[in-house]
Amino acid sequence: MCGKSFKRFSTLKSHASFHTAEYLHECKLCPDKFKLLRELQKHSLVHVTARPFKCKQCDRKFKHLCYLKQHSVTHSYEQSGRQSHECKICGKTFMKRVRLNAHVRVHTGLRCHKCEVCGKAFRLNFSLKKHYLTHNNKPKKCQVCHKTFRCLKIHTLTHLKNRPHECKVCNNTFASISALKSHIVTHTKNQVQQCELCGKTFAALSSLKMHIRVHTGERPYECKICRKHFRRSDLLKEHMHIHTGEQPYHCKFCNKTFIFSNTLRAHLRLHADARAFKCKVCGKGFQLQVHLKRHSVTHTETKSYKCMLCNESFVDLCSLKKHIFVHTGEEVYECIICNKTFWCLVSLKAHILVHTGEQLYKCSGCSDTFRCKSNLRSHALIHSRIYPSKCSICKKSFREPKYLKIHSLIHKWWLI
Repeated sequence: MCGKSFKRFSTLKSHASFHTAEYLHECKLCPDKFKLLRELQKHSLVHVTARPFKCKQCDRKFKHLCYLKQHSVTHSYEQSGRQSHECKICGKTFMKRVRLNAHVRVHTGLRCHKCEVCGKAFRLNFSLKKHYLTHNNKPKKCQVCHKTFRCLKIHTLTHLKNRPHECKVCNNTFASISALKSHIVTHTKNQVQQCELCGKTFAALSSLKMHIRVHTGERPYECKICRKHFRRSDLLKEHMHIHTGEQPYHCKFCNKTFIFSNTLRAHLRLHADARAFKCKVCGKGFQLQVHLKRHSVTHTETKSYKCMLCNESFVDLCSLKKHIFVHTGEEVYECIICNKTFWCLVSLKAHILVHTGEQLYKCSGCSDTFRCKSNLRSHALIHSRIYPSKCSICKKSFREPKYLKIHSLIHKWWLI
């Protein structure tokens, strides 16, 4: 059936039952089903917080007898006086040479187990086998919250009150060990990882390693279609949607689909139209706090960012970076459709709408749609009947400054 080989006939007979037997044993606490009763009994320990099996030598407790037997081997090594294998880099000891070799790869960064489907490499063979499931398994739907997951077993534990992994400091429970490890960092805030280049601190070492790539310019994740490189694997995954044409992000209000998650977040603000963050100086409202911080700098008189080429000063670093492109003539953002380049990311995003034909901004007065927000603001003045641009000579008012400039030519002609 599957071509797998075994040393004993009894093991083969037990394995063959997996191909023929039905999933008769169902867990009462979660939707998981099992072919064998012993599998269900072992699984039920996930929902139980009690640890009945206790080690006589170190008083450590375990949920299952097999876990206790595995642990007891560590004491037998100590009593027999067998030589342990020590890591020369961090001093950590291991009972087996194989485990030491696997541990050394953490320091060297060597990933010898490669996926034949997507080319992603892993340090451990177990991690590679777990990764293969992402290519084979179809996403499964949770019956409680109706979300889809590739690994539904771990997610179902989040809906239970007694989750298996408990924090010893605050007694909070978590569905997975990774979630517990992330939580433990909150109790050890003084043990932070600091970047030696810019002084920025991080709670986890993995976050620091990812941040260092900003300084080094390292982009280890490569797109095999267009050869573009990325700092993070999730950015590469989103980038692949451009080549496949997939639009996985759906708007729950208007059923529009998007390639990128940040495009969906920007689109959702159009439905919310909530500007909770108000400027204390001019009263202008913003949808995000980061936009308010960027705006508040415009009210300060101090211009601490100075251009080394022309000595012009700016209130923020973003304005200085934009200004430097004037001297260099560099255009860094390229359109993947027509290869046109732009020195500002906002300009590129506005340009892409020309190709897609998408008109994100809708007028609440007459349902007209526009590509740019500035065009919507200009159009909205028709309904409000507000004409802010006023001629200083004849006091005539106009909706936009460009119309006032055209009008001012009439007075110049009369003077001539």
